[in-house]
Amino acid sequence: PAKETPAPVEEAPALEEAVEDEGAVVFSANTLTMEEKYATLSSEFKRYFDEIIKHALSKEGVKEFKHNSSYDYKIGSYRVVRMMIKRGEIVCEFRFIDRDIIDYANASNVKMKQSATTIKVLEASAVGVAKDGIDLVCTQIAEDKEYKKELAREKRKEKRRQVAEAAAN
Repeated sequence: PAKETPAPVEEAPALEEAVEDEGAVVFSANTLTMEEKYATLSSEFKRYFDEIIKHALSKEGVKEFKHNSSYDYKIGSYRVVRMMIKRGEIVCEFRFIDRDIIDYANASNVKMKQSATTIKVLEASAVGVAKDGIDLVCTQIAEDKEYKKELAREKRKEKRRQVAEAAAN
């Protein structure tokens, strides 16, 4: 068997050569990771970031998932908060659970997507709001889990009733 020689690799043109129009918008391909973005924060913002993370992790069952662009804090499949750093600002993203709206959408067979609520942490008072958001989401998650357990109980009860009814006939 003869070895094939690899094809010569063409070098990509330098960025300066590729941009002909001086007014053209050039996007940088090298994005910073969360660790690098965190390192650029001021000591005050680092303290805010750490305080929010510490609060999220203090909740029972919360696990941390680190990604290149964000940190997610979850209880099971429920996301408690997503922490991001955008343009040097700390951004907390919450998905609040509104059971009434979800039930209404399910009853009317409408596909619905709830948008996330974002909080920019620019001052100490916003840290308190973010912590309150974490508390609220954790409470809603516990209520939603209990609601789903109750639905499962009702389904099992109904199924047992149907089986007993079929056996009686």
